Amino acid sequence: MATLEWTYQQSYVAGDAPSFDPAVLSDIPPEAYGRLRFTLHPACGLVQSPYPVVRIWAVNQADATGDEVIDLSSGADFVLLRRAADGVEMRRIAAADFALLQAFSQGANLASALENAYALDTAFDLGEALRRFIGLGVLTGIQATHSPPPGEPLS
Repeated sequence: MATLEWTYQQSYVAGDAPSFDPAVLSDIPPEAYGRLRFTLHPACGLVQSPYPVVRIWAVNQADATGDEVIDLSSGADFVLLRRAADGVEMRRIAAADFALLQAFSQGANLASALENAYALDTAFDLGEALRRFIGLGVLTGIQATHSPPPGEPLS
């Protein structure tokens, strides 16, 4: 819970950044997409917990009825926090979506981040995930890394 609360506060006070413009992708050759590094909005945070922390947080808010029983073994939460116009929003996301965003937040390129997502869900839809995250304002920019010499893997 402390991690969720801390990330909530960080999202609330973080700076702002312009939204990602997908039109910039038109200037990048498709063979370079794997080397792109996406930047997360500074007011976005990620929290992974083996417990249902979003429900725990919700039932401990002032407007909660207080009579809800929470089964701690009901499953893990993968949470995206983002500052919206009316405060910080907590959104449960799929494990593969979380893996993609976490990899981006650690500076991984698209190829590496996608491997992380596919390791959790072989049916992961990158296009749908990117559309969703761009629409939510989670992504703010990209950086194209250099081309590796022939025979070297993409970094």
